[in-house]
Amino acid sequence: MSNCVYLIGSLRNPEIPVIGEFLRQGTGFEIFDEWWTASEDADDWLRDYFHYRKLTYKDAIHSYAAKHIFDFDKHHLDRSFAGVLVMPAGKSGHLELGYLVGQGKPTYVLFDRVPERIDIMYNFCTNVFFNKEDLLNELIKYQIIDQPTSIHVPPNGGGTRLLGEPEQSREDRTNALRVIGNIGSGQETPERRQATTLFE
Repeated sequence: MSNCVYLIGSLRNPEIPVIGEFLRQGTGFEIFDEWWTASEDADDWLRDYFHYRKLTYKDAIHSYAAKHIFDFDKHHLDRSFAGVLVMPAGKSGHLELGYLVGQGKPTYVLFDRVPERIDIMYNFCTNVFFNKEDLLNELIKYQIIDQPTSIHVPPNGGGTRLLGEPEQSREDRTNALRVIGNIGSGQETPERRQATTLFE
């Protein structure tokens, strides 16, 4: 199971590295937020460059530069086991979150304030939060303690049930966690291998 959480957000949000470090220190997970280093005006420079070359919008999004950035982000989305959308965020951030939802991964939204409008489609996500402390407590549920005979199984059975996931699937994940944690002293066994495949 990957230990990477993809932190989705806006290049213009100075809180991204602050929230990333808070979650990194609190969970021990890899919190991927390196995309933020491209700078707050990276998208503007890309737009201005293609305007200067008099290229169309379609030409721009299919350019080498745009595809390279897309492939970079998608690679890290694919290797993450969960995603957090930090608000405020734009269309790209919501598309990235939706991509993770479609993969059946846990997804969360961290709001910076209570929205004036109620967007019901956030029900696609596992949960929403309004402070980083509550989000941290949720992510901690996914911790697997790095000891051969010890593992943390949350009281509700392996964390929040994924959206659209049958109850039986959640029970299978819970049982697998217990198998991985309790079999011997880390020795590879058929049961352990079978249980581990649920988290690959």
